[in-house]
Amino acid sequence: MIRAVLFDMDGTIFDTEGIYRRCWFRAAKDVGFDEDIDLFLERVCGLNYADMTAFVNRVYSNAVSFETLWGRWLECIDEEMARGVLPFKSGAPDILFALKERGIKIALVTSSGQKTVARYLQMSGMEGVFDVIVTGNQVTRGKPHPECFLTAAQKLGIDPASCVVVEDSPNGVKAGHAAKMYTVMVPDLHPCTAELRSLLWQLCDTLTDLVPLIDNENQNTI
Repeated sequence: MIRAVLFDMDGTIFDTEGIYRRCWFRAAKDVGFDEDIDLFLERVCGLNYADMTAFVNRVYSNAVSFETLWGRWLECIDEEMARGVLPFKSGAPDILFALKERGIKIALVTSSGQKTVARYLQMSGMEGVFDVIVTGNQVTRGKPHPECFLTAAQKLGIDPASCVVVEDSPNGVKAGHAAKMYTVMVPDLHPCTAELRSLLWQLCDTLTDLVPLIDNENQNTI
C-alpha cells in the first residue's frame, strides 16, 4: 500500500534544470573553468553541497577553485530568479493536491539547501504544501546514498516500503532504489538508461502519469 510520495525538487517539481545548466556554463566561462561542462554536470548531478565540494576538490583541483565557481554560479542563479520566473514541471501542483486529497503524504527531498528551498516555495506559493521537507544540509550523505529518503520516511512515520520516490536524475533514482522504495523516474535532462530502468518501479513521461499508477497499485493491494 502506497502511503507517501517523496519528490525531488529541481527537474521534478520545478523546471529549473535548464536554468541551472545555463548558469553553470556562464559561471565556468566567467571564472575560466575550461573543462567539459556537460561531463562535469553529469558527474555532480544530485550531489549535495558537501559531496560536490569534495568531488570537485578531488577531481578538478588543478582546474578551478570550487568556492569561486560555486559563488559565481549562485550569482547567475540570483540574476535568473530576480526575473521572477520559477516554472513548474507540467502538472506538478495538480498532482500534489490530488495526492493530498487521497490522504497520501507528500515530502520534498532535495540536495538543495534550506534557503534555496524556502525561497522557491515562497516564490511558487507552495509554502505549507509538503508534509515533510528534507534538504541537502540536513543529511550527512547525499544522493545516491538513500539517507535523504529514509530520513523523510522516518519524519513521516511511514515504512519505506510504502513510499514512492519521484526523481529525474540518475543519482536520485539510485538513492530511491537503495532505500527500497517504489522508484519512479520522470526524465528531464538525463535520459533513462537500461541500467536505470532496471532500478525503477515505473518510468513516466510526465508527472500526470503518477496518480493513476498509485491508484491502481493501492486498489490491487486492498
